This record gives sequence, structure tokens and C-alpha cells, in this order.
Amino acid sequence: MAILIKCNHSVLPQEQEIQIKPENETNFKLKELYKYLRCDMIEVLYLNSSEIMIIDENGKLTNKPVNNSATRIFRENIKNTRDYICGHAIICHTSQLK
Repeated sequence: MAILIKCNHSVLPQEQEIQIKPENETNFKLKELYKYLRCDMIEVLYLNSSEIMIIDENGKLTNKPVNNSATRIFRENIKNTRDYICGHAIICHTSQLK
């Protein structure tokens, strides 16, 4: 199981967390990630030894809104950073991306 943190800023800044799973029940394929993240290039951020955050590589460049929930989780795991996450984000076990 993985968590999709959707960034929806159409009215008020808010995020929505949705549980998702790979179509094949084991690991996500790039095509699935592109669909969930609404992008054409992903970036993988290692949160710890067993969890990753998958984001849109070009989220900032394409002016996607800041995802406050994903940014908070990222900063809790990656100390001494002021970086932020733009657009949707997926958090999953490292084994779910091959």
C-alpha cells in the first residue's frame, strides 16, 4: 500500500491523502506513476532506509502548487533542508518501485 498526497489548491490550500496500490499488486510501473502524479518525469527522494517519496521532477518549473503535507513529511525526514515539494506526491516502500 502507498499514499498519494494530492495537492488541490483550486479554492483553499489543502491536500488529500489517498491510499493507492500498484495495478500488479507488487510494484508501480512508470506509466502508473506518471498518471498519479500528472507528470512525464519522476524524481525519487529517499526518506529513510525503507520509504521513498516520488514526485514530479519538474513540479517547480511547471508552477505546480506547493504541497504542504508532502513538504512537511520531507522536512521531517531530511534534516536541515528548506526545499519544498510541488504537485502531487507518493510515499511508498522502496520495494514498490522497480
